[in-house]
Amino acid sequence: MARRGRHADVDRVVAEALETKARESGVIGGEWVLFRPAGPAVDASAVERLPGETLVTTTEIVDLSAGAAAAYARIGRRERESIASARARGLACAEEPEALDETYALYVAQARAWRGHRPKPLPLLRRLLAGDLPAARLFTVRDSRGLLAGALALVGEREWLVWWSGSHPEARRKQAFASLLWSVGESAARAGAWRMNVGGDAGRGGIAAFKKSLGAAPLPVPIRWLGSDHASWWGRVVASVQRRMRAGRWRGAPA
Repeated sequence: MARRGRHADVDRVVAEALETKARESGVIGGEWVLFRPAGPAVDASAVERLPGETLVTTTEIVDLSAGAAAAYARIGRRERESIASARARGLACAEEPEALDETYALYVAQARAWRGHRPKPLPLLRRLLAGDLPAARLFTVRDSRGLLAGALALVGEREWLVWWSGSHPEARRKQAFASLLWSVGESAARAGAWRMNVGGDAGRGGIAAFKKSLGAAPLPVPIRWLGSDHASWWGRVVASVQRRMRAGRWRGAPA
């Protein structure tokens, strides 16, 4: 958090603290995600205090500050027609935390086609949904034959993040996911959130185009990938092995 006009000061303090921690702990890697939905860009000189490289990813933000109706008006005409048509055909969206296992089964089936992907642990998802004030909420979309897709949103006072999902192969043909995302957006707006973060595209333009059609605007997010400069010789060996194992994975574009 920073007062107006003090963002650069806060950037420097955080960078100094992270650099000290990295040096004292001998870290072999890590990342500093510089997500800032409002305010000036992060001070580049502060970021560069930490050894490593800065890459930039993009996340897509749906502005809910003026309410759900205003956000819906920014959705592309085609997508509005798609959402209306899906609802007319009987697709039903709901909040269903009890559908976690069912959604997870769809997710695992999808993940088999994602090279190098490590499925998120089911116990973690359960913990996020647990309690009187859960850290996440699970939404689903169904037709008469059953579950088509589910999406888990991490919920905060001002922002919701669509963090995880699972979809049936038929979901795309039935245009179910657009209806599901908009259902999450409506719930976020009712809860008083200012924005819904629908995530990035990992360098895949088609996903970004789909999210843009839902009224989302791109937000650049710099990431400082920490180097192993402060690590022991053994730590640098481990870091080298990790780099080889992760070769080819998209981590962002040059800053």
